[in-house]
Amino acid sequence: MKGLPDAEAAKIEAKEEAGVVGSVFPVSVGSYGYWRRTRIAFRLTRVDVYALKVKREKKRWKERDQRTVTWVSLLDAADLVLEPELSTLLVNLPANTTACRFLGDVEDILF
Repeated sequence: MKGLPDAEAAKIEAKEEAGVVGSVFPVSVGSYGYWRRTRIAFRLTRVDVYALKVKREKKRWKERDQRTVTWVSLLDAADLVLEPELSTLLVNLPANTTACRFLGDVEDILF
């Protein structure tokens, strides 16, 4: 989103795509690449990933009719995503102690 810091744009995307509201960790926890299909070609796209400490879930949000939200453990999420680099990023997230401290007590985080 042009004109916004990346972390703020990620926070808005989370609200629009998953209906979750919270605080975003200001530093990217990593990035991954994937091939995006356009009308005429495939383009390698790089995505920066930000951690969001969810405070609440909205009952209605912009893309609710296009998405299904399911809460799973971090390891299950790593198994479910299609992009190998994103899967690796998720598996390695517990090693990012600064981001984990931001998210809350380790006991509260579903690894």
